[in-house]
Amino acid sequence: MNQRLSGYFPRTLNRYRSLAAQAYFELTTSIKHAVSVALRGKTFRGKTGLKVNVGCGDSPLADWTNVDVYSAPNIFYWDCRRSLPFDDQSVDIIFAEHVYEHFDHPLETGPFLAECRRCLRPAGVLRIIVPDAGRYLSLFSQGLDAFVPVRPLSVSGDGFRDHCLGTKYETPMELINVVFRQGHEHKFAYDAETLRLYLHRAGFRESLQQQFGISRWAEVPPDKPERASESLYVEGIN
Repeated sequence: MNQRLSGYFPRTLNRYRSLAAQAYFELTTSIKHAVSVALRGKTFRGKTGLKVNVGCGDSPLADWTNVDVYSAPNIFYWDCRRSLPFDDQSVDIIFAEHVYEHFDHPLETGPFLAECRRCLRPAGVLRIIVPDAGRYLSLFSQGLDAFVPVRPLSVSGDGFRDHCLGTKYETPMELINVVFRQGHEHKFAYDAETLRLYLHRAGFRESLQQQFGISRWAEVPPDKPERASESLYVEGIN
């Protein structure tokens, strides 16, 4: 077998593995979501004043309704790309920290924003936190050193190692691609102007860029401090 063919088959196998992993995730998520709809779809019927944490992963918040496609105690299994399991105008705040960038745009982001508007009470708050693409791009021409205050990097041989992902970067473009794509997980990159535009298009009465720990909502938001340096905070007011 020549050298070109010997390299082709492993690459093809890895590609199919990646596609298979994505397909398996979507299939199992669809099945589990359907089961949750059938068995638990009326759980929040008649409930109001809810605080909803979308995409909580393995870190549910106390005194919140934690929703994710992650099976664990204190987490309500629901695929929020499809719908939200709450009554109209029954939710005070929807908190979505580093999950919105995982939704396909506009196929999944559009329905999600529409569902948020439906569930939020008048003057309710949707707080979306995503990687700040504008901040990353503003640093691009300054070299990898400029990213250190934004993302935890350490010098590693002839490059920089990412403490979050373990990836090594030798050029700013390598870092940009990993942050914006994260394999196949990240679907769209946002800056404040773009995210606010989409909130207005979705019908939110007001949108504004916020900062870590600051919100139009009456309580201090549960933002993760370890993500603050790279995060964009935007709120839509219903």
